[in-house]
Amino acid sequence: MALQADGQPVANSARNLWVTATALSTALNASYMAESISLFAIVVGIALLLSGIGFGILAAGGTLSGGEPALRLFGNRTPKGVAPQPVPSA
Repeated sequence: MALQADGQPVANSARNLWVTATALSTALNASYMAESISLFAIVVGIALLLSGIGFGILAAGGTLSGGEPALRLFGNRTPKGVAPQPVPSA
């Protein structure tokens, strides 16, 4: 590196231009990546929200639990027509 008489480096305009161009290019690439990731996150969030609503509707309607509504919180949970089996105690 070339130094002046007082020990300071000599100004190099080509190097300064290269550093500035590299910094601006890196910032542009980083902002493009951030925008792409945020758009992906929004699309995945909407897809998960819609699938959650769909599964909630199926569960509330009883499709996932074999015909009975899944949101019945109280009462007898044994299926109709099936008697509970006794457990043998040695």
